[in-house]
Amino acid sequence: MATGETMQYEDIVTGDKIIDGELYYIVENDQGGKSFVRKSGSDYLMINSMINSGDSKTQIVLKEEGAEGDKWGYEISSAMYGTTMRNVYTYSILEKLESYEVNGTTYIDVLVMVGDTDSYLDDDDEPYISLQNSRYYYAKGIGLIRSKVKQSYIDGHYMILDLVSYKVN
Repeated sequence: MATGETMQYEDIVTGDKIIDGELYYIVENDQGGKSFVRKSGSDYLMINSMINSGDSKTQIVLKEEGAEGDKWGYEISSAMYGTTMRNVYTYSILEKLESYEVNGTTYIDVLVMVGDTDSYLDDDDEPYISLQNSRYYYAKGIGLIRSKVKQSYIDGHYMILDLVSYKVN
């Protein structure tokens, strides 16, 4: 993608499923991804069938009512071709904004999160890939409105993905 280009995608709730006694909504996207999502209190929980390789561990992906400085994370390991890859995801709430503008639309009650990912091979203590300081902007009642995602552990460039439009039924 080049600067100024847009990409359209859809996340669609296609049904629901009981997993470990809890009701999850099935969210599928037009790229073939499928996740199971539920809300517990002010936390959004997800089981991502793509990254969990059949593992049904629930991960906290958003703390809607969290305080600035709150931290959480999770670890996912998978084995391929005789190698174990371990990804460690760490999130924190950087700040809470009364409003934030994206593409001419002002969203209220916005949570800014920082996300870091470290990837390890086998039992190495040092990550072979470390993508630090990605930013995620969530508007309450809407969802993700902006992502500033680090593209490479080498050059430090970021890709900014902004919400252009949305429809909540």
